[in-house]
Amino acid sequence: MYAELQEFSDLEDDMAVIEIQENEQGIPLASWAFQNLLEFIMQQAQNTQLQETAGEAAQVGYLVVGNMPAREITEFHALLLQHIDQVKTLPEAHPEYVQRLKSLAQMISDSFNIS
Repeated sequence: MYAELQEFSDLEDDMAVIEIQENEQGIPLASWAFQNLLEFIMQQAQNTQLQETAGEAAQVGYLVVGNMPAREITEFHALLLQHIDQVKTLPEAHPEYVQRLKSLAQMISDSFNIS
């Protein structure tokens, strides 16, 4: 799944965005990073609606976390943290990329009171 991790400089080429709420500043991710995250979510999610949401977001390159029901947001956050734990152990994962994912997790935690 992580075979296509690329250099952080590639993040500028083809971007996708995860927003916390509609029309707010989001976290830009390279399309490959966005796809890796959503693929992980689709494979690991217990909630079929979250699997569908992740699949739709993967197609359009855009996700608004706040548009999901609370249960999906909580599961998304938990899976994001798992994804971060896996990615940060990879030697090819650039620290700035991992930090971007951590920032996203913190924004979700703060916005939706997830501890």
